[in-house]
Amino acid sequence: MIKGDGTGPDEPVSDFGKPAGSDRKAKEVNGSNSGGFYVTAKNRHDDWASLLEAAETYRSLAPWQWLPDWPPLGLIDPVTGETGFASVLGAAGEEFGLWVFHGSTGLWGIVHFVASLPLTPWEGMVVKHHLNALGFSLGSRDEVAEPQQRLFRKLGYSFRGRLGWPVFSRLEPGFTPEPPSGGDVALLSRWITLASAFAERLRDDDLLRHEWETRTEYDDDEGSGPCRILSLMPANGAADGRAITTALGDGVLAWRTYKPESPVQLDASFDFAKAAQFRRELPQRDRSWEFELCPAPIAVRTPEGRSWSVQVALGVEDPSGFVIGYDLFAGPGPASPAASLLKFIETAGYIPAEVGVSRFDVGCCVHPLAQALGIQLVPYEELPYLDEAYASLVSFLQRRGR
Repeated sequence: MIKGDGTGPDEPVSDFGKPAGSDRKAKEVNGSNSGGFYVTAKNRHDDWASLLEAAETYRSLAPWQWLPDWPPLGLIDPVTGETGFASVLGAAGEEFGLWVFHGSTGLWGIVHFVASLPLTPWEGMVVKHHLNALGFSLGSRDEVAEPQQRLFRKLGYSFRGRLGWPVFSRLEPGFTPEPPSGGDVALLSRWITLASAFAERLRDDDLLRHEWETRTEYDDDEGSGPCRILSLMPANGAADGRAITTALGDGVLAWRTYKPESPVQLDASFDFAKAAQFRRELPQRDRSWEFELCPAPIAVRTPEGRSWSVQVALGVEDPSGFVIGYDLFAGPGPASPAASLLKFIETAGYIPAEVGVSRFDVGCCVHPLAQALGIQLVPYEELPYLDEAYASLVSFLQRRGR
């Protein structure tokens, strides 16, 4: 996390970010030589060079000086028509950059993650696990993967300084964070360009900024209702809105309504015949369990070279803290918490009288199984015994994965 004072990168860094062989001094940003990216002419038309140039324009603009991370900036790509919802990073002085949340599932993510909905700790972890976004932040060399460093050098770029490196990332549900590739590189470049123009307009138009701050609408309870967001879209075909000129052509700023879509996939199916058998044959004991489906900070490498993120279903006896069982799910497919709970019951050899859950969606998913087995489901904001078991399990999995 990059620390600062909320007005921009806080430590002057000199003589960095030059193209090879250049004696050009660092650009001044926010009144100090605090860093930048420099583009060589021969690579100006390359997608990555365009992305770096767009990032430098945005960084020089420093829109975090007047914009918070919420409300979002609606962006409609003039090439593909894809919609993004941009959040400006930096007003809190902790991280500087831009994240653009992609499409309806991205809108779900930005509403839950940035708008500060009332989430339990487990729900917050789930939201982070399912973000769909492209973005970048200002960081240091050790935050940039070696293949990207080689690419930057090959394109003729040089970076130095604690806040001199652009750290580009792609977040996709079911996968660990990775650098953007393919068409995402050009898409992110265009979105950064649009966000810069949008931010400038909000800086220079007080009435529009007040309207943007006060008329943005979203579901602040569950985050699933329609959102009304001021959006920058191509002028061609737009029936209304305020005209705006961007480096990508003429556009308009207009209010549009969007519907979030949850990327969280859960499979509620279970072996009903086995559940009926357990109800007949297994004793029901006056014991309580804590049960949850949790993201795990480990990854599974795919044959294509990507890394699946992992979720773990975990069952713990209350108050002994004894781990009944755990079940791992990797990749973008749906997890099956009901099937996992049934497996844990088989392992334990008895049916608990009560099972506590924290996530609302997991509770809904296992509710039919609980009814079939005569289990009382109890919602809890915190699961202290499961928290402790989860930390131990993660430590074990990380050691085993080394």
